[in-house]
Amino acid sequence: MSKWIDRFNSHALIGVWSNLIELTQDEDLVEEAKEDSVEDIARLRKVICYLNGAFESIDPEITPFNQLTNIQKTAQNCINEINAYKGNKNAGHLENANKQADMLLVQFQQTPASVNAVSPENIKESVSAYSKTIGSYISKYKAETEESVNKLGPVNTNCCIIA
Repeated sequence: MSKWIDRFNSHALIGVWSNLIELTQDEDLVEEAKEDSVEDIARLRKVICYLNGAFESIDPEITPFNQLTNIQKTAQNCINEINAYKGNKNAGHLENANKQADMLLVQFQQTPASVNAVSPENIKESVSAYSKTIGSYISKYKAETEESVNKLGPVNTNCCIIA
């Protein structure tokens, strides 16, 4: 291995990026989310999934390490906002996490790997991440609604309305 590959493999970005992927995939993130938060989570998942294609395409021998450090700092800020949201369910943290994701989009665009990031498979995965998040929220809402209706008991159809 070259010294650039060794430096890349030991860079703090590797662990931070892995944590960001794991955190955005965490199903608990959506579990107690309100409707407006679900859209923020879905968008965040879509962006990070998309960017993961660029991350996996990074060539350590042609990527400036100061760029990796900038990405690492922004990714860590995104993690901090997601963790803050998980702690207090304040939707403002998800908005901030999405702002950090916007910065990551720009930073990744400036890496040589961005040329390879837009593949049909990568786009499919990012869109799938978004729709899966929205779909799981809809399914959860449907199940809760059906459970509430079932708790009401049978409907009496023999009653009449007197005007």
